[in-house]
Amino acid sequence: MSKQTAPYGTWESVITPELMVASNIGVSQAIVFDGSLYWLESRPQEQGRNVICRRAVMEDQAKKADVLPVGYNCRTRVHEYGGASYLPTCHGVYFVNFEDQQIYCVDQIGQTKKLTDEADTRFADLAFSATRDLIVAVAEVHASDLEEPQNELVAVDPHSGDVTTLHRGHDFYASAKLSPDGAKICWLTWDHPNMPWDGTDLWQAELTDATGSLNSIVHVAGGKTESVFQPEWSPTGALFYVSDRTNWWNI
Repeated sequence: MSKQTAPYGTWESVITPELMVASNIGVSQAIVFDGSLYWLESRPQEQGRNVICRRAVMEDQAKKADVLPVGYNCRTRVHEYGGASYLPTCHGVYFVNFEDQQIYCVDQIGQTKKLTDEADTRFADLAFSATRDLIVAVAEVHASDLEEPQNELVAVDPHSGDVTTLHRGHDFYASAKLSPDGAKICWLTWDHPNMPWDGTDLWQAELTDATGSLNSIVHVAGGKTESVFQPEWSPTGALFYVSDRTNWWNI
């Protein structure tokens, strides 16, 4: 093999970007539901498509299976950098499809159906209450008559796809979570010029009817100089969260 000399930056390497990432599958958003482990796989060999996968937790011979059919890509563009984009439930697995940012459902027999049809709207951070048969999500509206995208907390009927606004008024919403009994909901907000790691607010409210109207809204924690994230309800209905109020992340 003869040596060749070329100006700096013009020589071709046998180590290409395609070679570097071809087998580098990304794994994220692990969820355990009804005896199975679900997760997202980002697959470079499929042009970066995000695929929902499932494997039974307790079965020794259980095999990994793709939940998301070919032609769908599970990824949300809310806040541009995304958020929780799928959720397994008793009705099937709900997910946000990257192409149109609408919510779809893969049912128990593998049939895929589009649930929402909201123009110029993106969805993320799906939560589900089996007791109320209700989906709660963050919606981000990108209508042409708005100076900037508008964030909202919304309820979605898991059968009809009807969308009802629960709360608006803040620049950003995230991490909607429903209590185990479906009676309460919590969520995070923050406003310009803060980034979420600078200062966020954690809110809690009661759900008053089947459509998810809010009552008794309470500010739980956070502010302009306190960042709160990862709110979670315990099985007994206690609300836990992580805060940096002491300059260290603590539960």
